[in-house]
Amino acid sequence: MNILLINPPNCVPKEWKFPVHVFQPMGLAYIAANLEKNHYKPAILDALASGWENEFVKDNLLYTGLSDDEILSKIIEFKPDVVGITAPFTSQIKNVFNVASIVKKVNKKIVVVVGGPHPTIQPEQTLACSDIDYVIRGEGEYSFLDFIKKTEAKSDITTVKGLA
Repeated sequence: MNILLINPPNCVPKEWKFPVHVFQPMGLAYIAANLEKNHYKPAILDALASGWENEFVKDNLLYTGLSDDEILSKIIEFKPDVVGITAPFTSQIKNVFNVASIVKKVNKKIVVVVGGPHPTIQPEQTLACSDIDYVIRGEGEYSFLDFIKKTEAKSDITTVKGLA
C-alpha cells in the first residue's frame, strides 16, 4: 500500500508582505515512524519546506511552498493509495481542502484522511469538504496505523479510535 503524508503550503494575507515561517511537521513524522515500525513505507511530501523559497500570490494571499502543479506532479509520481494531510492551523484549512482537491484530481479512488488540531476540534466542518474521506481526531500515530491495517485488510474501520 502506497501511503503519502502531506504538509500543505501555507499562506498569509498579501498585505502582510512577509512569508510564512517553515515548521517541522512533527505529527507526520511520528505517523511515518510508526508506520515504518510496522513494515510500511510511507513518504512525506512537505509542500511547505520543499518550496520554502517559492512565494506566489493567489486569491490575494501570499503563499509559501510548492505550487498546485508541483503538488499534483508529486502525487502522480508517488501513486498513493492513501493520502494523509495535516491541518495544523485553522487559518490554513483552505490549503488542506485545496490539497485534498488536488489528490482527487489525480484519482478519485485515493483515500484522503485529514488530521491535526483543526479537524480534531471541527470534524464536521472538515468533512464538509467533499474531497476528504475521513478525519482522525486526536493523536494520530496509532489511529492512522490501525486505519491503514484495517483498510488494507478490507475490515471494519468503524472501530478505529478517533475516526470521523
